[in-house]
Amino acid sequence: MTNFQKTFAEAVLKKQANRVGIDRADLAIVGYRPLDKYGVLASFAYTPSVGRITDRDLSQYVAAYIGNYHPITETLKFSEATGTFSVVISQYREARRLGDKEKMLPVIAGITYMDKTLGDMWNVQSGHNGEKHLVRISGEDINTILAERINRLRANNVNTVQHKACAALLTPNVTNLLIGDVIKFFLNGELLAGDITAFGEGTTVIVKPEGAEHTLAVDNQSILDIIQRSPNKGRMDSEELINYYANAYGNEEYARELVLGPDSNMATASTLNNNPYNTNPYSTGKKKD
Repeated sequence: MTNFQKTFAEAVLKKQANRVGIDRADLAIVGYRPLDKYGVLASFAYTPSVGRITDRDLSQYVAAYIGNYHPITETLKFSEATGTFSVVISQYREARRLGDKEKMLPVIAGITYMDKTLGDMWNVQSGHNGEKHLVRISGEDINTILAERINRLRANNVNTVQHKACAALLTPNVTNLLIGDVIKFFLNGELLAGDITAFGEGTTVIVKPEGAEHTLAVDNQSILDIIQRSPNKGRMDSEELINYYANAYGNEEYARELVLGPDSNMATASTLNNNPYNTNPYSTGKKKD
Protein backbone atom coordinates (compact mmCIF):
# COMPACT_ATOMS: atom_id res chain seq x y z
CA MET A 1 0.00 0.00 0.00
CA THR A 2 1.36 3.44 -0.96
CA ASN A 3 1.48 6.29 1.55
CA PHE A 4 -1.38 7.98 -0.31
CA GLN A 5 -3.52 4.84 -0.16
CA LYS A 6 -2.75 4.40 3.54
CA THR A 7 -3.62 8.03 4.33
CA PHE A 8 -6.83 7.79 2.31
CA ALA A 9 -7.85 4.52 4.05
CA GLU A 10 -7.18 6.05 7.50
CA ALA A 11 -9.29 9.09 6.60
CA VAL A 12 -12.17 6.87 5.49
CA LEU A 13 -11.95 4.82 8.71
CA LYS A 14 -11.88 7.96 10.87
CA LYS A 15 -14.95 9.37 9.10
CA GLN A 16 -16.77 6.07 9.55
CA ALA A 17 -15.78 5.90 13.24
CA ASN A 18 -17.07 9.43 13.87
CA ARG A 19 -20.35 8.57 12.16
CA VAL A 20 -21.06 5.55 14.39
CA GLY A 21 -19.68 7.16 17.56
CA ILE A 22 -16.47 5.27 18.32
CA ASP A 23 -13.17 6.81 19.41
CA ARG A 24 -10.67 4.39 17.86
CA ALA A 25 -10.75 4.53 14.05
CA ASP A 26 -7.67 2.26 13.95
CA LEU A 27 -9.49 -0.66 15.61
CA ALA A 28 -10.49 -3.43 13.18
CA ILE A 29 -11.91 -6.92 13.59
CA VAL A 30 -9.77 -9.40 11.64
CA GLY A 31 -11.14 -12.88 12.30
CA TYR A 32 -12.98 -15.12 14.73
CA ARG A 33 -13.33 -18.69 15.96
CA PRO A 34 -16.76 -20.07 16.89
CA LEU A 35 -16.94 -21.25 20.50
CA ASP A 36 -20.62 -22.21 20.63
CA LYS A 37 -23.91 -20.79 19.37
CA TYR A 38 -23.71 -17.94 21.88
CA GLY A 39 -20.18 -16.66 21.40
CA VAL A 40 -16.91 -16.49 19.51
CA LEU A 41 -13.26 -15.75 20.14
CA ALA A 42 -12.57 -12.69 17.96
CA SER A 43 -9.24 -11.18 16.92
CA PHE A 44 -8.60 -7.48 16.36
CA ALA A 45 -5.82 -5.26 15.05
CA TYR A 46 -5.00 -1.72 16.18
CA THR A 47 -2.23 0.86 15.99
CA PRO A 48 -0.12 0.65 19.21
CA SER A 49 1.29 4.19 18.76
CA VAL A 50 -2.24 5.57 19.23
CA GLY A 51 -2.41 3.91 22.66
CA ARG A 52 -3.61 0.70 24.29
CA ILE A 53 -7.19 -0.36 23.61
CA THR A 54 -9.41 0.22 26.65
CA ASP A 55 -12.53 -1.67 27.73
CA ARG A 56 -14.54 1.39 26.65
CA ASP A 57 -12.97 1.40 23.17
CA LEU A 58 -13.81 -2.26 22.69
CA SER A 59 -17.37 -1.97 24.04
CA GLN A 60 -18.00 1.00 21.72
CA TYR A 61 -16.79 -0.97 18.70
CA VAL A 62 -18.83 -4.10 19.49
CA ALA A 63 -21.99 -2.09 20.18
CA ALA A 64 -21.60 -0.03 16.98
CA TYR A 65 -20.65 -2.78 14.54
CA ILE A 66 -21.77 -6.13 15.94
CA GLY A 67 -24.96 -5.28 17.82
CA ASN A 68 -26.58 -7.16 20.69
CA TYR A 69 -23.32 -8.68 21.92
CA HIS A 70 -20.72 -7.77 24.51
CA PRO A 71 -16.99 -8.41 24.99
CA ILE A 72 -15.96 -10.47 28.03
CA THR A 73 -12.99 -8.29 28.94
CA GLU A 74 -11.49 -10.77 31.40
CA THR A 75 -10.62 -12.91 28.35
CA LEU A 76 -8.58 -10.16 26.66
CA LYS A 77 -5.19 -11.38 25.43
CA PHE A 78 -2.87 -8.76 23.89
CA SER A 79 0.11 -9.05 21.56
CA GLU A 80 1.37 -5.48 21.86
CA ALA A 81 4.40 -6.11 19.67
CA THR A 82 2.11 -6.76 16.69
CA GLY A 83 -0.80 -4.51 17.65
CA THR A 84 -3.31 -7.35 17.95
CA PHE A 85 -5.50 -8.93 20.61
CA SER A 86 -8.23 -11.52 21.07
CA VAL A 87 -11.35 -11.47 23.24
CA VAL A 88 -14.52 -13.52 23.69
CA ILE A 89 -17.64 -11.83 22.32
CA SER A 90 -20.89 -13.20 23.70
CA GLN A 91 -24.55 -12.74 22.98
CA TYR A 92 -26.66 -11.10 25.68
CA ARG A 93 -28.76 -13.95 27.03
CA GLU A 94 -32.13 -13.33 28.63
CA ALA A 95 -32.98 -15.92 31.30
CA ARG A 96 -36.00 -16.63 33.46
CA ARG A 97 -36.66 -18.99 36.33
CA LEU A 98 -37.89 -22.43 35.36
CA GLY A 99 -41.19 -21.95 37.17
CA ASP A 100 -42.25 -19.34 34.60
CA LYS A 101 -42.94 -22.16 32.12
CA GLU A 102 -46.23 -22.76 33.94
CA LYS A 103 -47.48 -19.46 32.47
CA MET A 104 -46.34 -20.41 28.95
CA LEU A 105 -47.63 -22.55 26.12
CA PRO A 106 -45.64 -25.80 25.78
CA VAL A 107 -44.28 -26.30 22.26
CA ILE A 108 -42.15 -29.34 23.06
CA ALA A 109 -43.06 -30.42 26.59
CA GLY A 110 -40.13 -30.16 28.94
CA ILE A 111 -37.93 -28.48 26.32
CA THR A 112 -39.46 -25.46 24.53
CA TYR A 113 -42.16 -23.00 25.62
CA MET A 114 -43.79 -19.91 24.11
CA ASP A 115 -44.60 -16.73 25.99
CA LYS A 116 -48.36 -16.27 25.42
CA THR A 117 -48.15 -12.47 25.59
CA LEU A 118 -45.01 -11.66 23.56
CA GLY A 119 -44.73 -14.78 21.43
CA ASP A 120 -41.07 -15.32 22.41
CA MET A 121 -39.73 -18.86 22.42
CA TRP A 122 -37.84 -20.19 25.46
CA ASN A 123 -35.74 -23.33 25.94
CA VAL A 124 -35.07 -25.21 29.16
CA GLN A 125 -31.32 -25.27 29.79
CA SER A 126 -29.02 -26.38 32.60
CA GLY A 127 -26.40 -24.02 33.96
CA HIS A 128 -22.88 -25.14 34.86
CA ASN A 129 -24.13 -25.85 38.39
CA GLY A 130 -26.81 -28.19 37.03
CA GLU A 131 -29.71 -25.87 37.91
CA LYS A 132 -32.33 -25.58 35.15
CA HIS A 133 -33.74 -22.29 33.87
CA LEU A 134 -35.38 -20.81 30.77
CA VAL A 135 -33.31 -19.05 28.09
CA ARG A 136 -34.90 -17.00 25.32
CA ILE A 137 -34.25 -18.37 21.83
CA SER A 138 -32.63 -15.76 19.61
CA GLY A 139 -33.05 -15.80 15.86
CA GLU A 140 -29.60 -14.24 15.47
CA ASP A 141 -26.52 -16.24 14.53
CA ILE A 142 -23.32 -14.55 15.68
CA ASN A 143 -21.27 -16.49 13.11
CA THR A 144 -23.37 -15.16 10.21
CA ILE A 145 -23.28 -11.64 11.65
CA LEU A 146 -19.50 -11.62 12.09
CA ALA A 147 -18.80 -13.10 8.65
CA GLU A 148 -20.79 -10.25 7.10
CA ARG A 149 -19.23 -7.60 9.36
CA ILE A 150 -15.67 -8.75 8.68
CA ASN A 151 -16.22 -8.69 4.92
CA ARG A 152 -17.59 -5.15 5.22
CA LEU A 153 -15.30 -3.72 7.91
CA ARG A 154 -11.92 -5.34 7.32
CA ALA A 155 -9.51 -2.42 7.19
CA ASN A 156 -6.92 -2.02 4.45
CA ASN A 157 -4.34 -0.93 7.02
CA VAL A 158 -4.22 -4.40 8.68
CA ASN A 159 -0.84 -5.72 7.60
CA THR A 160 0.44 -9.23 6.92
CA VAL A 161 2.16 -9.52 10.31
CA GLN A 162 -1.08 -8.62 12.06
CA HIS A 163 -3.06 -11.18 10.04
CA LYS A 164 -0.58 -13.90 11.08
CA ALA A 165 -0.60 -12.75 14.72
CA CYS A 166 -4.40 -12.84 14.75
CA ALA A 167 -4.32 -16.37 13.34
CA ALA A 168 -2.04 -17.42 16.20
CA LEU A 169 -4.33 -15.79 18.79
CA LEU A 170 -7.30 -17.77 17.47
CA THR A 171 -5.54 -21.15 17.37
CA PRO A 172 -6.91 -23.35 20.21
CA ASN A 173 -4.40 -24.00 23.00
CA VAL A 174 -5.06 -27.73 23.14
CA THR A 175 -1.62 -29.21 22.53
CA ASN A 176 -0.89 -32.35 24.58
CA LEU A 177 -3.98 -32.17 26.79
CA LEU A 178 -3.79 -34.29 29.93
CA ILE A 179 -6.36 -35.80 32.24
CA GLY A 180 -6.17 -33.51 35.25
CA ASP A 181 -5.40 -30.32 33.28
CA VAL A 182 -7.41 -27.32 34.45
CA ILE A 183 -8.84 -25.49 31.45
CA LYS A 184 -10.79 -22.29 30.80
CA PHE A 185 -13.64 -22.74 28.32
CA PHE A 186 -16.81 -21.11 26.99
CA LEU A 187 -19.98 -23.19 26.89
CA ASN A 188 -23.66 -22.27 26.57
CA GLY A 189 -22.81 -18.60 26.88
CA GLU A 190 -20.82 -19.02 30.10
CA LEU A 191 -17.11 -18.59 30.82
CA LEU A 192 -16.10 -21.56 32.95
CA ALA A 193 -13.08 -23.42 34.33
CA GLY A 194 -12.71 -27.06 35.28
CA ASP A 195 -10.63 -30.25 35.39
CA ILE A 196 -10.37 -32.64 32.44
CA THR A 197 -11.51 -36.02 33.76
CA ALA A 198 -11.47 -38.03 30.50
CA PHE A 199 -11.20 -37.81 26.73
CA GLY A 200 -14.54 -38.00 24.96
CA GLU A 201 -15.55 -38.87 21.42
CA GLY A 202 -14.04 -37.04 18.47
CA THR A 203 -12.55 -33.74 19.58
CA THR A 204 -14.27 -33.48 22.97
CA VAL A 205 -12.92 -33.73 26.49
CA ILE A 206 -14.97 -34.48 29.60
CA VAL A 207 -14.67 -31.67 32.15
CA LYS A 208 -15.83 -31.26 35.73
CA PRO A 209 -16.53 -27.52 36.24
CA GLU A 210 -15.20 -25.91 39.41
CA GLY A 211 -17.64 -26.33 42.27
CA ALA A 212 -19.87 -28.76 40.35
CA GLU A 213 -20.62 -32.43 40.92
CA HIS A 214 -21.47 -33.24 37.29
CA THR A 215 -19.33 -33.28 34.12
CA LEU A 216 -19.68 -31.64 30.71
CA ALA A 217 -18.54 -32.63 27.21
CA VAL A 218 -16.43 -29.74 25.87
CA ASP A 219 -15.26 -29.55 22.27
CA ASN A 220 -11.67 -28.32 21.84
CA GLN A 221 -13.03 -25.38 19.82
CA SER A 222 -14.53 -24.07 23.08
CA ILE A 223 -11.26 -24.27 25.04
CA LEU A 224 -9.69 -20.86 25.62
CA ASP A 225 -6.64 -21.70 27.70
CA ILE A 226 -4.90 -24.28 29.85
CA ILE A 227 -4.82 -22.69 33.32
CA GLN A 228 -2.80 -25.39 35.05
CA ARG A 229 -1.02 -28.48 33.81
CA SER A 230 -1.73 -31.81 35.42
CA PRO A 231 1.03 -33.71 37.25
CA ASN A 232 -0.49 -36.80 35.61
CA LYS A 233 1.93 -38.38 33.12
CA GLY A 234 -0.77 -40.32 31.26
CA ARG A 235 -0.50 -38.43 28.00
CA MET A 236 -2.08 -39.72 24.82
CA ASP A 237 0.55 -41.24 22.54
CA SER A 238 1.60 -39.38 19.39
CA GLU A 239 -0.70 -41.22 16.99
CA GLU A 240 -3.73 -40.65 19.25
CA LEU A 241 -2.89 -36.95 19.41
CA ILE A 242 -2.40 -36.73 15.64
CA ASN A 243 -5.81 -38.32 15.06
CA TYR A 244 -7.34 -36.01 17.67
CA TYR A 245 -6.01 -32.82 16.00
CA ALA A 246 -6.62 -34.11 12.47
CA ASN A 247 -10.30 -34.50 13.41
CA ALA A 248 -10.28 -31.05 14.97
CA TYR A 249 -8.70 -29.19 12.05
CA GLY A 250 -9.42 -31.45 9.09
CA ASN A 251 -5.72 -31.35 8.18
CA GLU A 252 -3.44 -34.29 9.03
CA GLU A 253 -0.24 -32.49 7.97
CA TYR A 254 -0.96 -29.61 10.35
CA ALA A 255 -1.87 -32.13 13.09
CA ARG A 256 1.47 -33.95 12.68
CA GLU A 257 3.42 -30.70 12.88
CA LEU A 258 1.53 -29.73 16.05
CA VAL A 259 2.38 -33.01 17.75
CA LEU A 260 5.82 -33.85 16.33
CA GLY A 261 7.08 -30.30 15.84
CA PRO A 262 8.52 -28.58 12.77
CA ASP A 263 11.67 -30.09 11.26
CA SER A 264 12.95 -26.85 9.77
CA ASN A 265 12.15 -23.20 9.18
CA MET A 266 10.38 -24.28 6.00
CA ALA A 267 8.20 -26.63 8.03
CA THR A 268 7.37 -23.78 10.41
CA ALA A 269 6.21 -21.67 7.48
CA SER A 270 4.16 -24.60 6.25
CA THR A 271 2.52 -24.95 9.65
CA LEU A 272 1.58 -21.27 9.66
CA ASN A 273 0.20 -21.39 6.14
CA ASN A 274 -1.82 -24.51 6.96
CA ASN A 275 -3.20 -22.97 10.14
CA PRO A 276 -7.00 -22.95 9.61
CA TYR A 277 -7.22 -19.71 11.60
CA ASN A 278 -4.78 -17.82 9.38
CA THR A 279 -6.94 -14.94 8.15
CA ASN A 280 -4.20 -13.37 6.01
CA PRO A 281 -5.67 -13.03 2.51
CA TYR A 282 -2.14 -12.91 1.06
CA SER A 283 -1.06 -16.25 2.58
CA THR A 284 0.52 -18.68 0.16
CA GLY A 285 -0.95 -21.55 2.14
CA LYS A 286 -3.99 -23.58 1.30
CA LYS A 287 -7.21 -21.63 1.82
CA LYS A 288 -9.45 -23.06 4.55
CA ASP A 289 -13.23 -23.03 4.36
